[in-house]
Amino acid sequence: MDEVLQEAIEAFRGNDFTAAVEAFAQLERDFGQRDEFQEPDFLRRILPLQGFSLGQAGNHDQARQVFKKYLKLFSDDPKPNAFVLFQYASVLRQLDRNEAALQAFGQYARHYPERLEGALATLQVAELLFTLNRPDEAISTLRRFADSEARPELREQARLQALHRSLQQGQTETALTILTESDWDLENIPDLISLAMAALQLGEKTLQDGKSAQALTLFLMVPPHAILQREQEKRLAKLREITDPPAAGLPPQAIRFYETLERQIANQLAGLQDGEDYTGHLQLLRAQAFLRESRYREAWLLLEAIALEENFPTELREQGHYRWIVTANALELTDEALTIARNFVQRYPDSELAPQAFTLIAQTHAEARRFEEANEVLSDLIELFPDHPLAQRWLFTRGYHLVMDDDFSPARQDFRRARDEFSQSAITVSSAFWHALSLFFDRRYEDALEEFETMARTYRNHPIYPEILYRRAATHYAMEDHDQALRLLDQFLSRFERHPRTWEARVLEGDVRMGLGELNRALATFRSIPPAAGSEFVYATFQIGKILRATEDLEEMAKHFEHYLTRTDAPHRARISEALYWTGWALLRLEKPEEALALYIATISLYGNDREAGEIASLLTALERLHRTLRQENLTLRDQTLHTALAKFSEESEPPLALVRQARHLRDQFVRSETFDDWLREARAEARQEENWTWFARLSVEKANRLAAQNRSARRLQVLFQISDFAPLDQLDATALASLGEALQENGLPGARECFEKILSAFPKSLDRAVAFYHLGQDAFRQEDYRQALEYFEDFASQTPFHPLAHQTFAALGETYLKLDRPQAAIAEFEELLRDREARGRPHARALVGLGQAHELLRQPKEAIAYYQRVYTLYRAQENLLVPAYLRSAALFIELGDPKAAYRTYEEFIELGLDYPEALATAREARTHLLEKHPELTRKPSDSL
Repeated sequence: MDEVLQEAIEAFRGNDFTAAVEAFAQLERDFGQRDEFQEPDFLRRILPLQGFSLGQAGNHDQARQVFKKYLKLFSDDPKPNAFVLFQYASVLRQLDRNEAALQAFGQYARHYPERLEGALATLQVAELLFTLNRPDEAISTLRRFADSEARPELREQARLQALHRSLQQGQTETALTILTESDWDLENIPDLISLAMAALQLGEKTLQDGKSAQALTLFLMVPPHAILQREQEKRLAKLREITDPPAAGLPPQAIRFYETLERQIANQLAGLQDGEDYTGHLQLLRAQAFLRESRYREAWLLLEAIALEENFPTELREQGHYRWIVTANALELTDEALTIARNFVQRYPDSELAPQAFTLIAQTHAEARRFEEANEVLSDLIELFPDHPLAQRWLFTRGYHLVMDDDFSPARQDFRRARDEFSQSAITVSSAFWHALSLFFDRRYEDALEEFETMARTYRNHPIYPEILYRRAATHYAMEDHDQALRLLDQFLSRFERHPRTWEARVLEGDVRMGLGELNRALATFRSIPPAAGSEFVYATFQIGKILRATEDLEEMAKHFEHYLTRTDAPHRARISEALYWTGWALLRLEKPEEALALYIATISLYGNDREAGEIASLLTALERLHRTLRQENLTLRDQTLHTALAKFSEESEPPLALVRQARHLRDQFVRSETFDDWLREARAEARQEENWTWFARLSVEKANRLAAQNRSARRLQVLFQISDFAPLDQLDATALASLGEALQENGLPGARECFEKILSAFPKSLDRAVAFYHLGQDAFRQEDYRQALEYFEDFASQTPFHPLAHQTFAALGETYLKLDRPQAAIAEFEELLRDREARGRPHARALVGLGQAHELLRQPKEAIAYYQRVYTLYRAQENLLVPAYLRSAALFIELGDPKAAYRTYEEFIELGLDYPEALATAREARTHLLEKHPELTRKPSDSL
């Protein structure tokens, strides 16, 4: 027995596992019944060797039985034999008995977590869970292992495996979390290539999903191709130090693991070395992410490098060059964008991106309502690509922009070309339509009507026909041909009752009937327009009020506006203050001041502290008039009247008790006040005490306005500054923010900009946006950020053109164009200002100075002098504008070789005696130089003073 046993052990030690298997089988066959063979110590020695030999010889099922026998025999041991348990799990894996293998490897990992084999067993558990289609458990196992105390390279490889398996399972969010939130130990990651490629793959995916900031983080994790190759070579060399030759003390399982890992990474590195350099593609992706994050400067640097790198593929350089144009355009570097675009066309004349580049620039200008600049680019497109499929659209678009700038004649030239020089298309019809429409806008109604009539005959079956029919009616109305307009409107409405112009046509029908004196029918027409019609419904509401006022049906008028104020089915209710005014107006003329007061008290109770409620300021002004009536006529406001008013606003049958109490308190407070100012003071104090900050701010603004009317400017500012002292900005309405912002700015105090920006972000429909646009534009102008100033002033012009600040803003807009060296745009703005009779006085004077400066930029000194002379002829009260007018016109006379006129101009300016020391010194010095050069200009006695 000892001889056979020794033979088996020697075969085992010599890795001759077939011989070992035969020897162990002979030993069991010949001596298995002996007592010494059945001794536990003997079996504890022999069974592990026999099972391992069987497994190595390929007899996995027999090996399983041997290991299972061992584990059963020694099941009372505190812990299973580590070697046996691992080998048992391994042969189960070989036999695809995966559930059992999972249990065995899991048992090993629990009993021997400190061993290297314990770490390998955990990795096997994860693999088996994937095999058993339990991916969530597998990924969780790998992630827990990655945060364990195992060897660093094993932890990082597990983390990497969790990342890739998450990607394979489509668990993108999990993969992103692993990649971006893990503390990667880069020095100990064996497989850098897989990490980099996963970051690149996920970066592209997140960029496509619009998550550009996250994509940028991922792209920054990907090193350039050459660096990745060099770093991976280092890690492969480090791995080979473990496997070749195998490191001392490593168990066979670990050696196999590291050898497999080495082969995988060597294959990946070979693929990286033989593959294309991805660096340029990576830079382009980074640039795209920077663009979407509005980080244009960083995008510029990357894209410029891509466009100019001769070693990159042509297609990649072309893409980079195109996006370089996009970036320059986003930075509003118009000249640079156009230069880069023209270089693009020279380099890639056949590229489909060439016209796109110019089109993009034109669109950006157009979206900012910079139609002149947009048309310059469109003109380039039309000249460079006359046969492009989009050429007709470019012509049409340029014409449309000209119409937007009220430049109708050249617009019609473009519409005619787009209509006549290209094959029939949808744009052909649109061009013909806009040609006619531009005649209408140009008040050439007969010509417009003729073209609309022709189109009506030509396009009777075209989708545009209803629009033509409507425009024919509108043109007849503009020509005061009400009967024909009504006939065409009836035709339109009977045939196209679901057309988008339906409600607009109904409104026009109502206006036509008013023009014909058919007030009752007009009333019926306006009443047929539902709340869903939006702005047309609002317009119709006030036209109804106008008719009721004209027919002196004041009772119905009051009911009409009360209903408008309280209805809940109107998604778009504008002009609230106007409706309140006319409601009160009607009630007062009906000798119902008590009802008018009840309406206002109810409104304040509900909306006084509601930041979103508009036009409360107008209501306060109306309350001041009612307070006088209250005192003069010794009126009271009965509970029942107030309750009735509150019920009109309540969605329930009875107004809430808290609201009733609040309204009664407000009523009592208002009635007992001796004066309106007394009430304001008491209401402000109470609002401050109760921290009703919106209401407090509104009352403060009303108080400040009253103080301004009394020329008490210091006290006015004190009241306004109390708003910022007590009330949070996010509880102020747009009017309070505007008033406070103006007060802070005029006194050079911080916080004004925050007020104005809050208006723009929180109140997208408020008219007070005009105040924000104007002052933010002025602030940018003072800081010489003229492009930013231009944006604010143009936003004012497009969104709030009828605000009282319009004249000042349009003058500032023209002056901004001058700073940006755009004299033609400035001239158009200043001339428009001059045509506005309501802008007489200082706005006209500013426009004249601006026109003079614009013509100077155009090198037209005679025209400039003419404008300057109009300033000091017509607007001598505008002293600060007289200074540039006199000095510049005198300098231009010298430039034109007319020293006599220059001398007279300086003389006249000096004799005005204005308090502008520097300007006077300049004029005197210039006059002296003139006398030195031209002694024929005689001095006057006053010259020596």
